[in-house]
Amino acid sequence: MVKAMCLLAFVFYCPYKTKAQLLGDFFSASTTLSIGWNFIDDNAQAFDQVLKKESYLINPFPTRIGIMKPIQGKLKFTISSGYAKMKPEYYGARFISPGHFFFVDLNFRYQINILNSRKNRMGYGANKRGGGGLDRMAITLFPILGIGYSYRKQTIYDKSSTLNFGFGLTFWLIQNKLGLTFQTLGKIGLQSPLLHAGSNYINHSIYWSYVIKGKTNYSRMKRTKVIRSRLRL
Repeated sequence: MVKAMCLLAFVFYCPYKTKAQLLGDFFSASTTLSIGWNFIDDNAQAFDQVLKKESYLINPFPTRIGIMKPIQGKLKFTISSGYAKMKPEYYGARFISPGHFFFVDLNFRYQINILNSRKNRMGYGANKRGGGGLDRMAITLFPILGIGYSYRKQTIYDKSSTLNFGFGLTFWLIQNKLGLTFQTLGKIGLQSPLLHAGSNYINHSIYWSYVIKGKTNYSRMKRTKVIRSRLRL
């Protein structure tokens, strides 16, 4: 209740220019689009037999899409959704035809540059020409924490909210433009018995990440000019 009141106070009493600047900063930042494949381990055994190959749901066509925006510095948030075709031999009596599996996630990640950490390669500055080999590449590691919602066409645990946690690794092939990401998420169904519910599953994914550069942040430039002018005085 207190948080809701604070949010309403911000919306109604925060100066219009301040809100406009915040929105301007958000929309002017770079946007990362992603598309790829899911490898879902969903054998209704909670997190037992995690690496059992027979329990994976894999589709040949791309089954994951996402969009990512920066929040502050290296902290970012991602909205993603995915699909999997359930197989009756994996689910047994729980399976209901046609066996659709959908999910949507809101995750937060903190990017850690572990190779060639020049800021412009991670989306924080202008590209620099020249260079080759490793000088044109970068690697980013990131822990993940978030929430999600899953829907399965089955008799039990068909709808579930999840707590997501995991990590990922991005190999940037073209600086500040194109990268290949490998990601693993453990999804805990917020149902009883917690940690042992049949709604728990592991979501591996491989996807391409493409960065669309943001526009010039005019509000930030304006504030910087004001600070510099005051320092000169």
